[in-house]
Amino acid sequence: MTKEKMKHIVRTVLLLVAVFGYTTGFVPGLTHAEPTTAVKLQLVIGEITAKTGDAVQLPVTLQNPSHNIASYNLQLDYNPASIEVLAITPTYGDSTPACESSQNGCFQSNINNTQGWVRAIWVDSTGGNRMLSSTQQLFTIQVKIKGIAMDGKAFTVDSDNPEHLNLTGVDEKVSYPAEIKGGRITLSQSGSTSSGDGSANIPVQVPAQPVPTNVRVVLDGKEQQNMATANISKVNGREIITISVDNDKVIHQIANGTMNTLLLPVSTTSEEVVGVLNGQLLKEMQNKAAKVEIQTDRATYTLPAVQIGIDDLSRKLGQDVSLKDILINVKISEASDESTKAAQTKAAAGHMSLIVRPVNFEVEAKYKDKKVSVTQFTDYVERSITLPDEVDPDKITTGVVVGKDGELSHVPTQIVKKDGRYYAVINSLTNSTYAVVWNPKTFTDTIKHWSRSDVENLASRLVIQGVGPDQFDPDRNITRAEFVSIVLRSLGIHQSSTSIVSFKDVKASDWFADEVNTGVSYQLIKGYDNGTFKPNGLLTRAEAMTILDRAFAIVKIDKVTQDIEANQLLADYKDSAALEPWAKYAAASAIKLGIVKGTNGQLNPRGEITRAQTAAIMNRFLIKSELINE
Repeated sequence: MTKEKMKHIVRTVLLLVAVFGYTTGFVPGLTHAEPTTAVKLQLVIGEITAKTGDAVQLPVTLQNPSHNIASYNLQLDYNPASIEVLAITPTYGDSTPACESSQNGCFQSNINNTQGWVRAIWVDSTGGNRMLSSTQQLFTIQVKIKGIAMDGKAFTVDSDNPEHLNLTGVDEKVSYPAEIKGGRITLSQSGSTSSGDGSANIPVQVPAQPVPTNVRVVLDGKEQQNMATANISKVNGREIITISVDNDKVIHQIANGTMNTLLLPVSTTSEEVVGVLNGQLLKEMQNKAAKVEIQTDRATYTLPAVQIGIDDLSRKLGQDVSLKDILINVKISEASDESTKAAQTKAAAGHMSLIVRPVNFEVEAKYKDKKVSVTQFTDYVERSITLPDEVDPDKITTGVVVGKDGELSHVPTQIVKKDGRYYAVINSLTNSTYAVVWNPKTFTDTIKHWSRSDVENLASRLVIQGVGPDQFDPDRNITRAEFVSIVLRSLGIHQSSTSIVSFKDVKASDWFADEVNTGVSYQLIKGYDNGTFKPNGLLTRAEAMTILDRAFAIVKIDKVTQDIEANQLLADYKDSAALEPWAKYAAASAIKLGIVKGTNGQLNPRGEITRAQTAAIMNRFLIKSELINE
């Protein structure tokens, strides 16, 4: 078979799979090949003892082939009342559209849990240079044990049907007979799970022996070959896929050019996905201002290398530790049942709807038995949660961080559409557990008020609160402590600072004590020279603009810093001379960005700011920062 003909076959296979979802009988010359009288090849399906409800991995292996195999197509049949097939993962072969150029050939598979079959096909896309010539694990089948009508073998093959079993050499007109061994799943009564043939089957119980498999790695949009492997394991009933990057290969790529993004895409139903790279690679990525991105069906985590802070982690793990010996684990995982239930309870109590199950985002550095978690970042880090197809994107108000006891708090969120799917894109300064809620909010006293849209948007996002169940009191002036609290909630900053700031008029028991301490730690506010903060004092518009000006540093918005530009921006306002020097640039920046507009040609910098005005400027601030939708 020529290489060009093999490429034609590969393209035909991919087209048939894409159009019909069919993976057997793909080329007439293959499915109707003349049988030989050679010794039968052996395909071995793993066997295991497991309990009802367990999820297990069964390998399918070609044993000691007596002929070189250039292609195979295989259908395994099963009773869908007994087991459910969750996934087919190739151990040898590339399942992406770019498989034509893969050194391991093209692999495609299909699952039908209604009729009870899985189909797998593989073709040596090199035209004969990468044929199967020795024992090789072909793929693994991930199944869940239902246990109903479990009798005999879990998997069977109709070996007399060439559309169900066919292995050929480089001459596609010759097929080789094969016999199938194994494929039995035995129900355990004792609760133990074991493999019957010594193969690496993966039960739910811990610890589980991982099954290595090649995974995709994409550098700056270009898929790379053999740059990572994945292990599947079970811990406390949760399936974990761990992707281990080949650090040296990626570092070599970086040395040969620029790199912006290291993408690890994983399509899986597993509860947890972990991307693993070492400190040396992270340092190289940091030097290139690159980022690592873990992409799953559930969520995507985009993390600039500099935000992980390898130098700080190295100091915490030990000065003498080599960077290549530090493992960095970037995790996306489904929240536990307990955490999910707590979030649902809080959502219901607040008359909110929890749209998706909460998702954990974590970063951890590890050296031997010592671990350090990365919980806070200096800049916003983006993560997105995939919205279910049945969810109306217009009925999503915001992403939330799930705190202690399921408490839900706002984090800046945009709803975006990409490739026909909707995502909640969340920007946060911390690692935590996140979810998405629908929380429409209205107030009777803002229905005809100019601020209605701003007030309702921020109230629905849990940024501002009413003074009663359906009252907002929009024209009431706001205190300094209240304003700081709203700014922090707008930015998605909720944790207390680690240090306690001493103000004479702020007690630890005050409701705003944490907010004041956090505001100071983020350099948003300062006290007075006499050591007070005046938390209950009313806030002027100039003071509000000054606090916003400091918040620009957090969201990375350029500010006005020159007198010429500031004077030009302020010239249109009759009372600009009333601005104190300390508020001049802040006011000019707010005007330039359209956050403050003034009234009747006046800024009224010494006037006290109202609750409605606060809602308006914070809503504009978040939109201008591209943290929420317009």
